[in-house]
Amino acid sequence: MQLAIKSERFDIVEDQKILIEKSAGKRIKLFGKNDNLNYPSCELLDVCLYQEKLLLADVTITLLPIRYKTQQEKVKKLFSLLHEDPSIIVIYFSTEGNIAEIDHWSNKTKSLKDVLNNYN
Repeated sequence: MQLAIKSERFDIVEDQKILIEKSAGKRIKLFGKNDNLNYPSCELLDVCLYQEKLLLADVTITLLPIRYKTQQEKVKKLFSLLHEDPSIIVIYFSTEGNIAEIDHWSNKTKSLKDVLNNYN
């Protein structure tokens, strides 16, 4: 897969398998799950999954343990590289099962913010 995306914020390196955010120097793997450089990363697979979900509905809501927050931040950065503003809400829960955080990825989902925050 060859990406033909030019960005002021990111560089694509290592045979287009890794994305580097220029300002922070943070790396986002595009390929290399389980050390297999031909297999897409979880971040790239999540982008694909979210895009499929958004074909079926206007908004997608995902529930994840809080330990996935860092990974989901990388997914959000991949969407920004694609110049997408997806209607995604990620609800993170703590190890105790309580809502730890609600992340709205788009201003389009802000109308749901009050409804979701009532469950905190």
